[in-house]
Amino acid sequence: MLLSRRHLKVLVVGWTLACLGFTTAAASSRTAVSSRANSDDAKALFSELSRVSIDPQNTFQVQEINIDRDALHFTLHRGVLAFFTPVRGVVTGAVFLGAGEILVIPPNPIEKLQLNKFTDSPILTEAFPAAIFRFTDDTFAQVTRTLRESSASIHTDVSLKETWDEGVRNLSLNLNYNILQNLLSKHPPAYFHASLDGLTQGWFEAVQDGRALEPIVLGRVTVKEGIHYPDIWCSFRSPRDPIVRDPMGQRRLALYDLKEVSIDAHISETAALDATARLNLSFLADGERLIPFELSRGLKINAVEDDSHHSLTFFQNDLLAPGEAMRRGNDQVYVLLPGPEQAGESIELTFHYAGSVITDLGNGVYFVGARGTWYPNHGLTDLARYHLKFLYPASMNLVATGKLIHEANQEKEKSSEWDSETPIGVAGFNYGDYIEKKQSLGPVELEVYANRSLEDYVRQLQVLRQQIQSARMATATPENTRPRGIPSFPTVDLPPLPAISSEVLLNNINEATAAALKFYESWFGPYPFSKIAISQIPGRFGQGWPTLCYVSTLAFLTPDQQESLGMSRDAQVLFAGLMQAHEIAHQWWGNLVVPQTYHETWLIEGMANYASLLYANEKDSKQKTLDQELQKMKDRLLERTHEGATNESAGPIWLGWRLESSKSPSGYYNAVYDKATWIIHMMRMMMRDPSTQSDERFITALKSFLTEYKEAAVSSADFQRALEKHMTAQMNLDKNRSLDWFFDEWVYDVGIPEYRLRYSIGGSAEKGFFVSGKITQSGVSSLFEMPVPVFAHYGNRDVRLSSVVVSGAETAFRIRLPQGRFKPNHITLNDDESVLCTLKSN
Repeated sequence: MLLSRRHLKVLVVGWTLACLGFTTAAASSRTAVSSRANSDDAKALFSELSRVSIDPQNTFQVQEINIDRDALHFTLHRGVLAFFTPVRGVVTGAVFLGAGEILVIPPNPIEKLQLNKFTDSPILTEAFPAAIFRFTDDTFAQVTRTLRESSASIHTDVSLKETWDEGVRNLSLNLNYNILQNLLSKHPPAYFHASLDGLTQGWFEAVQDGRALEPIVLGRVTVKEGIHYPDIWCSFRSPRDPIVRDPMGQRRLALYDLKEVSIDAHISETAALDATARLNLSFLADGERLIPFELSRGLKINAVEDDSHHSLTFFQNDLLAPGEAMRRGNDQVYVLLPGPEQAGESIELTFHYAGSVITDLGNGVYFVGARGTWYPNHGLTDLARYHLKFLYPASMNLVATGKLIHEANQEKEKSSEWDSETPIGVAGFNYGDYIEKKQSLGPVELEVYANRSLEDYVRQLQVLRQQIQSARMATATPENTRPRGIPSFPTVDLPPLPAISSEVLLNNINEATAAALKFYESWFGPYPFSKIAISQIPGRFGQGWPTLCYVSTLAFLTPDQQESLGMSRDAQVLFAGLMQAHEIAHQWWGNLVVPQTYHETWLIEGMANYASLLYANEKDSKQKTLDQELQKMKDRLLERTHEGATNESAGPIWLGWRLESSKSPSGYYNAVYDKATWIIHMMRMMMRDPSTQSDERFITALKSFLTEYKEAAVSSADFQRALEKHMTAQMNLDKNRSLDWFFDEWVYDVGIPEYRLRYSIGGSAEKGFFVSGKITQSGVSSLFEMPVPVFAHYGNRDVRLSSVVVSGAETAFRIRLPQGRFKPNHITLNDDESVLCTLKSN
């Protein structure tokens, strides 16, 4: 069998993991293309790659061909293997039709769990009748050597070329940048990409990419209800892959380190952006020619120059249809360097670009859409110094990350300059017709920027609310006088719609920000910057860049105003009490320290989330926001999906964004926000002094961590080590001063334990009472262990007795009661909600 409609489907779509940016680079070990290729030659080479096709002269009948690429094991049992036409003497791919098989065994339980989630097996053994391979290593030489030794015959059916060439080229559009990058590199690492038509799984991809954080990847893009999900079945490192390391010995995604960024930007009357960005880079690897950047799809690069003002070749959506370019989201831009660079060498690149990243929403309200990709960069975790200059209409206002060092007003335009003062991970700005409020909080300048008018979205809510009120008033009239067509509603007294003024918005946010800063400094140490600006942004979200927080309009409103717009109680808690506090906490967690990889997102978001709950509780303890929100998070984690699994079981929180998949669309939110918040809470409660209820030990651990890793990228292991320095004796379950037990259970695994308590109270008033019993544990691994607090209840008084370390299926305990001759009414577990668990009644 050579062909089916099913075989061609994925090729015509041409939508791959590489297209979404997961596979960011290609590699080779031997190549015939010169790494000194000039710009014209590179463009021509890329064009040739886009026209690859089946080579009838290199099409063979094959049997039992093995291709091993690290953990990826392919066997071509029998069929036709057709190589592509050479590009500058290098064969970069092949098509296989027949009977093939792939074997992949993930090296750790986390990835086996994920693979099982998508394929119903922790080990992938999948037959495939069709495959497309792309490579720049020695695959062609290895396979043809085997074919010569076995005297394989040439396949002469020319229809194969006619049938598959179009599909091959469609797939190549997504991979040719990767291939080109390696063909031009002096020392490229390994790269092999396979698109396989699995008999049971359908089309999926298996990739070995030596430049990726985790070189081995299995997965596919799944379309579900119109949404494209990058389903990563498994992704892991190999001990044999060449890697680029930083001084701490941690693997890096980047080929270069960003040192300084200077941007001159002009915003026109129509909100169009025209900018020049100068990036100073230091290379981390030898021999690279083509280096990637990320840029908003709304911006078009006009030219790129090196530090000698020589024009450089760049690639941005070359050979892609406009619709495909828009569908990709942010663009991957590639710049061709003058020659292979050496590790440690530096270069300054200048980008000239223009386009639209600001949307005019009317009423003087603007939405800055590309807040992190309005300039070329390669992620938000590479710390650099930023210097920003803006020129914009005199009628408008602008606020940016960093400290304002110069501002000037002209007749028609304003100019402003901003300096980051310290290395930061990302720079941004906000833009609109603002009124401002500024005040000094000691060494920190607090600035709040509110729109003079509300965006249409909020105004529409006001109008809708008024219409509902009018309809209800109409239905309250007698039937014989009610206008026809108006249905009957219960009569409800709605509060009058309050006026919404920018002055009120400013005061609300100003007071809340000042209070949050004061509270966070007591927990995390001094505010890390000299300024904090809170700026209003249309929509229902927030974002915390260094010194600049974008906060939803809805968060600026008072609770009364929010209620008048019909917002639910939960929504009011989020927007009135938590959103701005969450983004302010990111000044420490996310900006002072940044996540090393996507695996650390849980730590950054979990800490910011928990900090906002602590602040809300401090602000109004009667509301019990912390307890209520933790209960909501637990409820969401325990909710069942349509497949019957809990939301929490989507995967370990260490997997970060990978948890948002077609199998668990809300998996990322539930893990990174809900479960991570609970994990921070459990750690705090274990470190709390049970007699004084003091959090000093936990606070000291957090402050020490932030001091030690100031302006650095942190890992989960770094955070664990910091906590271990301050752990209590009761936390030392394995008697090795390690928190491996906790992180293995809660960060690197799934499961929420369920406990059942059986007990009896013995003793007497003369000799004292004691409680003995058993705690059963289910819903987690048999190796799961956790200290669970035990409480005694005496009338209206509750006493925390101690913690029982529960492990395995059942744990026996005996505790002498501290109340002398008084016998408790009953005994319970986890009254203080210090453990994420469920309790089963007897």
